[in-house]
Amino acid sequence: EAERERLYRPLRQQRGLTWQDLNIAITHVMQRHCGGFKTDDLLERGLEELTALETQDAPKVVGTTPHDLMRVAEVMSVLTTAQVVVHSSLARKASSKELHFTRLDYPEVDPPEWRKFVTVRQTEEGVRQDARPLDYYGNIPENYERNNSDYLDRMRTR
Repeated sequence: EAERERLYRPLRQQRGLTWQDLNIAITHVMQRHCGGFKTDDLLERGLEELTALETQDAPKVVGTTPHDLMRVAEVMSVLTTAQVVVHSSLARKASSKELHFTRLDYPEVDPPEWRKFVTVRQTEEGVRQDARPLDYYGNIPENYERNNSDYLDRMRTR
């Protein structure tokens, strides 16, 4: 019921923003605060602005057609993804050449302690961050062959 309410709320709005307006606002926040060069201050401000969009603007989005409802749902996913990107950028306290990731407040490129993947996830308590070593997935060719032998066998017999 909560999901149904969330998805159909735009139909009941009399006036408000269009999905295009919200999409443009998210784009502007990401361009200003999570562009090519990042700092904690820029990212924190970007997160504040995304949170304001989520709590103040997103509930006011209007939709009048099935197409609008689909686009509203899509833009809400874009908003969530933008928040994840900002949280991930905040969690990484180093610049990385391989990742094309530049932190002006952490200019050292690829320091050994940051040769890892940063992970984030949403929990009941909020966003949690963690890290995984670069090789956590093991040997990719071996894992692929082990987990896709039926497909590989079919391809060999063609």
